[in-house]
Amino acid sequence: MEFRTNGGTTGINPLVSMVLPTFRPDAANLKRAVLSCLGQSYRNLELIIVDDGSGKLYDNVFSEIAQYDERIRVIHAKHAGVSCARNSGIELARGEYLCFIDDDDAYVPSFLSEAVQLILEHGLSAVFGNLSRVVEGEGANIQACPNNCDVTCWTGRDLRDLSDYFFAYQPPRCSHIPKWIFHGSVAKLFAKSAVEGVRFHPSLRWSEDGLFLSELTMNLDSVGLTDRSWYLYYRNPESAIHSLRLDDHLPDYFSVIKAESLRLGKDIQHCYSNVAIHFLSAMWHSYDADGAFPYEQLRSCLACDSIRDSFLKLDVNLFEIPRYRKALFNAIGHNHFLIPRLYCFCKGRSSF
Repeated sequence: MEFRTNGGTTGINPLVSMVLPTFRPDAANLKRAVLSCLGQSYRNLELIIVDDGSGKLYDNVFSEIAQYDERIRVIHAKHAGVSCARNSGIELARGEYLCFIDDDDAYVPSFLSEAVQLILEHGLSAVFGNLSRVVEGEGANIQACPNNCDVTCWTGRDLRDLSDYFFAYQPPRCSHIPKWIFHGSVAKLFAKSAVEGVRFHPSLRWSEDGLFLSELTMNLDSVGLTDRSWYLYYRNPESAIHSLRLDDHLPDYFSVIKAESLRLGKDIQHCYSNVAIHFLSAMWHSYDADGAFPYEQLRSCLACDSIRDSFLKLDVNLFEIPRYRKALFNAIGHNHFLIPRLYCFCKGRSSF
């Protein structure tokens, strides 16, 4: 028995490559991620663990994990960042389908069986699922995963809008995109053939997923969207996303996004929207362990011409769009007195 997909004819159990980049991981978290892959009810998979130059102190961790299962391959590379590590995994993948996982998260056991079934039954190039956010020690509320997952199939103009959504976070005409769609590369299964020629930008170490997904979506013939919680995202204060300084990261990020907007033929407004919302998200993730707000980093960012220009050149008012307004209030947190000051800054009426 065979199923036909956009990539041609494939067997009933195509090989799936799961790519896991890691750098100096917490051993317990890494094992949890690995075991969630090996525990998939869908068995025809390979797990490619890309060690991004963790060093000799972690040799025992990787040696132990490599013995768990013959489907595991551990690749040791020079430290170059998560984007390069994922790219190495893509190039080494032997499967017909491809997915990603971070080293401190986990998949639910039914992920691959459901995702592969949806792709094959509907002739899709990819399927995008949902995630559940988990706070360490509090457990997770995971929705039930029945045998038949509801799926909406998108093609044509919808995919172009979805590409813009991933690139610009929320351009105005993308209001029809489900609110649960997120910008991470996880909880998604892609045909390997669709990923050819698309890579994570090597200079980005944070928010690299949105740019990758934007370009990839432009290459897809069809995508299935299902609000199925396939992935457990563990909020970890020590993870990479919480350790980057805004003022070190954002100016370079602006340069990359502006260049990519031109290369991909995106509206320049999408570039400004991307950077502005990325800035708000960065602020939200930058509270320290005691809940203190990073004022020094904030002022340094707002003094940067590229960040200021991103706000001033927006053709929309961030405060008038619910999704932007929510991001803004999440970013500021309890420091509500900053709202009018940031508003005046965005409108060019004052410095911050």
